[in-house]
Amino acid sequence: INFNGYDYTVFDWGPKTLYEYFKLYENHTNKDMIVYEDERWTFEESYNLSSAFANALIEEFKISKGDRVAIASRNFPEWIFSFIAITSIGGIAVPMNSWWTSTELEYGLKNCNAKLVIADAERLERINSFKEKLSFETITIRSDTNLENDWDKISQKYINRKMPVIDCNQNDDATIFYTSGSTGRPKGVCSSHRSIISALLQWMVVATARNIKDDIVNDDTTQPSCLLTVPLFHVTGSHAQFMLSFLSGRKMVIMYKWSSEEALKLIEKEKITTLNGVPTMTLEVMRDKNRNNYDISSLKELSGGGAARPSTHVEELKSQFPNASPGLGYGLTETNAAGAVISGEDYLKRPGSTGKPTPPLTSIKIMDQDNIECKINSVGEIWIKSITNFWPSSEEEKKLINACLIKNQVNIISNVCPDYDNKKLGEDLYSYTFNQLNENEGLGAIRILKNFKKIKNFFKNYNKKISYDIFYGDFESYSLENCLRLKIDRKIFLKKLKKSVISMQKHKYFNKVNFFVKEFL
Repeated sequence: INFNGYDYTVFDWGPKTLYEYFKLYENHTNKDMIVYEDERWTFEESYNLSSAFANALIEEFKISKGDRVAIASRNFPEWIFSFIAITSIGGIAVPMNSWWTSTELEYGLKNCNAKLVIADAERLERINSFKEKLSFETITIRSDTNLENDWDKISQKYINRKMPVIDCNQNDDATIFYTSGSTGRPKGVCSSHRSIISALLQWMVVATARNIKDDIVNDDTTQPSCLLTVPLFHVTGSHAQFMLSFLSGRKMVIMYKWSSEEALKLIEKEKITTLNGVPTMTLEVMRDKNRNNYDISSLKELSGGGAARPSTHVEELKSQFPNASPGLGYGLTETNAAGAVISGEDYLKRPGSTGKPTPPLTSIKIMDQDNIECKINSVGEIWIKSITNFWPSSEEEKKLINACLIKNQVNIISNVCPDYDNKKLGEDLYSYTFNQLNENEGLGAIRILKNFKKIKNFFKNYNKKISYDIFYGDFESYSLENCLRLKIDRKIFLKKLKKSVISMQKHKYFNKVNFFVKEFL
């Protein structure tokens, strides 16, 4: 297909929207879907609760297609039910980082213009101070501080209602996930129904191909299951653990808080087959002093993501868990966690590798500092093609982004999304990561240096005043990081940057200048 002027390979089969995707529960109605402490819900019970809440959103809070509904909570079952409800009726689910401070939450809720916030007690306390200023309503999860809008009480009023049917298109926006904000304010990454489902179906294709290659026969007598170990506001938790479970009927066991010994207890009790989290989690379970006190023979997969795993740990995992297959995934918020994957014998042979691009849709290039594709065994930055966009925070920004697209002056970051991990492509065509940095938040100084004239002309042609509220961040510190990496003299760079760009829009504080160039060029 052609989307926003770019060509993409897409699936011509499978669910078109998340409404259709979550209807896959019908294949697993009586299987356990969620276990949380002493509570348990089947797929059918979970979907019925989600349907009830969806009706409440429409009837009592007037949520309609395109409205942003934020979820600010730790991992609770109601987080999952809420997400299913919001996206099934055409709303845009906005998972908020539950570790954020009050100031950070205010920024995120203002940025996405949330109409409603679903929050647990701790997050509710953090947002109450600016609730009236931003004019949003709240629903509370597992809290006695706002009984009028208690999640469970509201949902029970509509418990016999079916999921409302709303006319949604696969290219409609479905979610806004916020990046980590490591080089400035967090950015809202907006994904369509199509882009989310594409990532999920890719993983299913990979798993099916791996089973065929390794002659793995699924045990139909044992329900697949995973520990939900990472926050649902992160794509590893929401996509790779929560949403992916609908394809296989996988049981999710939610941990209130990470603890290696608690994980061991749950693996034994619930016969967990998949342990998926950051690599340190599998390491902690492997080296827990009480590990031999538990029967964890049910484990079949030891997956990791979010960070590189030391090569020496791969063989150690296999020796300590001979019946389980170690694996690693690499992706970004901007790609709905899709990127590269490696597992099984491939991983054991290449423990330092991040794997190959996730087939059949993911396209990855390793580029040098001159934007030329790297040769074998050379190091560069990662470019991943993905159908996502950043969420505009103002009408002015929307016009500016549209102008960029029309004039074709820049490439939208999510269409070709560089990531500042240093990576090389080996002779075996597997990619290897070095000196991993944080997830990409912007583009490098080299592009700005190479495009001063283009930037200058673009700013001159754009008559309206550019809002410096578009993107937040200390550009000086960001550019320093790249200047050091690219061996560019920092003083010369800042002088050129000020003269060529900043002088056109007078601003009192250079350190706090916020403009779109670092994000889109």
